Amino acid sequence: MGPNEFIEKFRMSPEERQRRDEEIERDAAEARKSERPLVEEIRAAGWDVDSLWDLVNLHTDHSSLVPLLIHHLPKDYHPKVKMAIARSLISVREKSEDCSRALITELKRALLKFGGQWEGVQQSLTHALAKLAHPAVAEEVEILARDYKDTFLGEDLANALKRVRK
Repeated sequence: MGPNEFIEKFRMSPEERQRRDEEIERDAAEARKSERPLVEEIRAAGWDVDSLWDLVNLHTDHSSLVPLLIHHLPKDYHPKVKMAIARSLISVREKSEDCSRALITELKRALLKFGGQWEGVQQSLTHALAKLAHPAVAEEVEILARDYKDTFLGEDLANALKRVRK
């Protein structure tokens, strides 16, 4: 199949494009609705955010929010909210055993789910674990790194393993 045939095969009609755009907007609205209670708690803690993604984009240390974030991590949120929680933890400067254990527990749950958004959750969790892995979770990280060595999660898990072995 040549490039023109490939493009033609995946080209959408205006109606298909509209349906897809509407689906994307419904998904985004669902994610915004899902995150509201957590955003309100973060605002009550003194952070001026309208979305969890504001924490991700601020690139500031919000270690004071770690207990709140890891408390909410296992809750039944939209996958985009789970991604935002994990990604917001990446900016935390202090690694803790509690945070590492919460990330591993949620990663194990997320690994049982399939689909594009859940792959994003898995990757966000492994990115956070690569940055924040605490030596107390070395054995669990080693098992995950071995089990997922040749997957898209492998590099982050290998980095987490290096971190816990320091």
